[in-house]
Amino acid sequence: MLNSNVPIVARIEGNCMRVGVEIASCCNIRIAETAARFGAPIAKLGFPMAPREAVLVQWALGELTARERLLSASVPGVAEMKQRGFSMRVVEGQAMDADISGPVDRICQLAPAAARLNKQTFRAVAQLIPK
Repeated sequence: MLNSNVPIVARIEGNCMRVGVEIASCCNIRIAETAARFGAPIAKLGFPMAPREAVLVQWALGELTARERLLSASVPGVAEMKQRGFSMRVVEGQAMDADISGPVDRICQLAPAAARLNKQTFRAVAQLIPK
């Protein structure tokens, strides 16, 4: 997913837990329904998130939020995740089909070369961020 030159839109409904958070972290646009909850409460099981996945989540959530989520094993709702910049938009569940088609349709009408170059630029910039 990270190496894809195609924009990826995440449609998040219900619980987005563990690997779901990791997958959503790889997406370029994240749209969640109002009932969505997010978390990776694996600390309750006694082991950490794998380093590569932790970096993905940290990159998408921001360092402080990722630390808080992973260390406290909390499961916040969509409003908090939108406030912290993880969810771009929040929609009512029944409106998801209509709402998600907006950005998807806009992306599909644009030049594929522009999307490819933008995705390559995002990857290049990510390499510059100290880890």
